[in-house]
Amino acid sequence: MLRSTRLQRVFAKGVLGRVIALILEVLGAEEQALRWVSSSLKWVSEPSQVHFQATRLCLKRGRVDQAMWHWKKAVGEEQSKASLLYWLKRTNHLPDSSAYLVSFPGKLNSYFSHDRLDSCALLFNLSLVLSKTGCHQKALECYQLLQAKGMNTVELLNNKGYNLYHLGRFEEAVLCYELAREMSLGNGLLLTNLAVCYQRLKIYPQAMKHYEAALQSAANDPITLNNYACCLIEIGRPEEALELYNRALAVSPGYKTYLLNKAVCLFTLQRNKDSMIICDQVLAQEPYCFEAWGLRGNLLNVTGQSREAAICYSRALGLAC
Repeated sequence: MLRSTRLQRVFAKGVLGRVIALILEVLGAEEQALRWVSSSLKWVSEPSQVHFQATRLCLKRGRVDQAMWHWKKAVGEEQSKASLLYWLKRTNHLPDSSAYLVSFPGKLNSYFSHDRLDSCALLFNLSLVLSKTGCHQKALECYQLLQAKGMNTVELLNNKGYNLYHLGRFEEAVLCYELAREMSLGNGLLLTNLAVCYQRLKIYPQAMKHYEAALQSAANDPITLNNYACCLIEIGRPEEALELYNRALAVSPGYKTYLLNKAVCLFTLQRNKDSMIICDQVLAQEPYCFEAWGLRGNLLNVTGQSREAAICYSRALGLAC
């Protein structure tokens, strides 16, 4: 009897939350309604209808990435794509752009009034500035406002994912990149960004799959090569990683990040002399590079040169010059 009463209470909480959400939705308070729907998901045993309700509310708020997530939960992975993607492509059909984190595309005149276009362009550019200055939460809020105005372009979803990534919200970033990828198939940048998110989530098979797909699109892209190599280092495959670092440096010779990553890879492979050569090469160009000084200290330390290593560590910490 006690167990039955508890189940009734749980059921009542779920139903009550949905009813309150419906009332709030009718009153135009979609944000509050969405919070009630999210709470209801904790209490219902068959959440499909709640996810449908959440999908509708997310679409009303313009958050198509979140709507896609709820839609997938409601109808399943394969059935979820067609209808939402069809809607997106109809409302946001734009030529593919190879440039990201740039000014808002000016080809929206046929979709929005001039005044609305100007306000959206201003808001988009503001979000770019906020991203560049590290104000990722504020940038994210700007993108959500743009989505509420009906904008869900590839560029917006890519940039929203970028800010979510820097806020440590990797699963949400994946949703943005996945949706953008469906709207722009074969886009190497989106595939790389998606792979990086899966890498941070330690879902390595998915990360490697998307890195490989990105390299099929642009075989010599140094950013993809470098990131893929870092992924391989994480899963204990430094020999393969070294090949990718070499390919990245063939495209961008002397680039500090790739050089230092290669030096770390050589250190992992116990090729300490080769790693030291790269450290000295970087320090010759940038004498105050603390990463190079730190790695040089590690190399000296493992070879028993503790006094020289201490000097390098001091340089890395800025305590000596």
